[in-house]
Amino acid sequence: MLITLTTEPGTIGLIVACALTILVLIGLINRKVSLFSQHILVGITAGYVGAVVWRQVLITRLALFLQEPAAYWYYGVFILIGLALFVRTTPGISGLARIPLILLVSVGAGLALGGTLSGTLLPQTEATIKSLSPDAYGSGLSGTSFALDAVIMILCTISTLAAFHYISLHGRGLPNALERISSGLGRMGKAVIAIVLGALLSGALLTFYTLLLERIDFLTVGIPLIIEQVGL
Repeated sequence: MLITLTTEPGTIGLIVACALTILVLIGLINRKVSLFSQHILVGITAGYVGAVVWRQVLITRLALFLQEPAAYWYYGVFILIGLALFVRTTPGISGLARIPLILLVSVGAGLALGGTLSGTLLPQTEATIKSLSPDAYGSGLSGTSFALDAVIMILCTISTLAAFHYISLHGRGLPNALERISSGLGRMGKAVIAIVLGALLSGALLTFYTLLLERIDFLTVGIPLIIEQVGL
């Protein structure tokens, strides 16, 4: 049997893609193969990200700093702060490594908090504040359905917040009726959370099976094409 290998990049890429796909599928039933495929994924991702950062971020800014230090002095500061990470294991100056770590944690926490407030909490709060009158959405059945949707959304939001209320209201001078309402809203909130988590899990499983079918279709097309191009 004569095997004629071709050096076309497209064929080589197709062979590699099929081989990696088969490795991942075998990893579903073999732990060692799964770990091997995970190491390949992490290694390729780390190498690609490192190359992109080096070529498009570090080299570009370093070149600007070296060409015009007065105009791009802040790039020099950033590079020095980044280099401070490499002295973490050096005796005597290891404390310098805390400076970039503190900056990363503090800036990251500030951005995350600001993004949560401006991108999630405030828009969700604004979306919850809706009119419950059917007349605000138009007359007829359509307005009534929109008003009912607003009622359901407000109840789900309030009950979900009540589900995370961990302070007992017993013995705080509150009426028993108010305590029962708060407890009922909390139970309703837990049910809403369970429904949402179930929907998210269903969506994740649907995505998984969709990708699995797509990979199987890829193999059924790719393997015969490889055999044809290699000349088995």
